[in-house]
Amino acid sequence: MQILKPRPHARAQAGYSCGRLHCMAMVLIAVTFPCPVLAQVDQHEQSPPPPRTFVDGFMQAKPGDEPQMMRSEVFPAPSNMPMAHTDNAQIPADELMLGVHIDGQAVAFPIRFLSLFEVLNQDLGDHRLLVTWCPLCATGMVFDRQVDGQPLTFDFAKSLLNDNLLFVDRQTGSLWSQLAMKSVHGPLKDTPLSLLPSRLTDWGSWKALYPQTLVAFVPKSEGRPYQFHPRFILGLGLHIDTQSIFMPFDELAKTPSPLELTVGEQRIHIDHHTAPLPTARALNEDDQMLPATTVYQRRWLAFYPQSKLWQAPQEPESPNP
Repeated sequence: MQILKPRPHARAQAGYSCGRLHCMAMVLIAVTFPCPVLAQVDQHEQSPPPPRTFVDGFMQAKPGDEPQMMRSEVFPAPSNMPMAHTDNAQIPADELMLGVHIDGQAVAFPIRFLSLFEVLNQDLGDHRLLVTWCPLCATGMVFDRQVDGQPLTFDFAKSLLNDNLLFVDRQTGSLWSQLAMKSVHGPLKDTPLSLLPSRLTDWGSWKALYPQTLVAFVPKSEGRPYQFHPRFILGLGLHIDTQSIFMPFDELAKTPSPLELTVGEQRIHIDHHTAPLPTARALNEDDQMLPATTVYQRRWLAFYPQSKLWQAPQEPESPNP
């Protein structure tokens, strides 16, 4: 089982200390897991720790810097957080989660734990997942680790691009961007990652949708709680056909849920609410969740400046009496 060492906040303190990462469980002030662990680390699918500890690329050393060609440290990311049922768990309804539902299996990843390492290689049934979290952008995104038929294993890069998370694959040493959803440097440059449907939401909403969900946890850790930045505009970023769209939660709050839209040739609806936490998901006509991400507007537009900024329809003014 891979052992991980807790590190200072990657972005606030310009990187993690070297060493091992340690696996942790949901032992919060009001959260306990008396139930047994259901899924343990699968050691057969583990790649060895990377022999290299640096990566070259066009990136930032810290938030706000101008990107430049530079060398960045790389730190091993964990693989396969344990998972448990939650029948007896006292999890607060407003606990922030990144939820994924694949082939009938739902799993919630508490953001307080993802904030410890930001990059996670997770297996779910036959699926090889890359679970990522960038606190600077409020983006929780889940990708398929199968690239051109080959399963890749990813590690955390102590650097940024447009103030967004970067990671490195062990197989080729290529550098990848979370929000760009592709490799930005190295042998696999411009190779896309396949974004899978997921949802950043509160625990109460996720549990209501998927009562049999599992919850991933990290033993003997309280994690690192996260709060949305009050001055940043938060919303839903998504790509439909060839269009990129950003939908501010403040604008969505002016409309009933679900909101029905036609984008390109697709009919979609947006299920959204603002309490206890702002959240939204996009679904197609078959009620299947579409790939999308919660994100701060300024971060989304840094990657997709041509995005359509969605606004709620204006109600017609009442005629003067």
